[in-house]
Amino acid sequence: MSSVYFDPALGGDGTTVTDDADPATGLAQGGHRTRFVPSLAQSVAVAGFVLTKADEAASSEAAAAASESNADQSKQDAYAYAQDAATQTGLASAQADRAESEADRAEEAASLAASTTPNAAIRINPRTITENTTIPGGHNGLSAGPIAIGNNIAVTVADNATWSIV
Repeated sequence: MSSVYFDPALGGDGTTVTDDADPATGLAQGGHRTRFVPSLAQSVAVAGFVLTKADEAASSEAAAAASESNADQSKQDAYAYAQDAATQTGLASAQADRAESEADRAEEAASLAASTTPNAAIRINPRTITENTTIPGGHNGLSAGPIAIGNNIAVTVADNATWSIV
């Protein structure tokens, strides 16, 4: 004997149809007149249920693909933000280095200024001349050597002026 159960979990109505002469479920001995068409209807109902579930699965798949795409975009955005942050950190570090260098130069300039006061016990000067310089007539210039003159830099000693390097 063969039987078909139309499971409500799959869209059926919970009935069973058999190929025997059972008066409640069978198709034999005239049962086909009352049970065959309803069993076809149950087959269609189960097929419709399966189709609905397939559509739901396809919809879920599309939603998952969209979520994946959104996640990928978020990942790319986060990477771009991280690169921007790294760039900003690098710029800040470079600015800090420049500030430190400027502070060192200011300290050196202050030291040089202090060494040129009339009562300074020790006078100091850099080893390289980095600015165009003129010693005007009627004045003397003094540098502690050795001393170098930077590229494209001129030291002009006017008439009636003296520059001594000791």
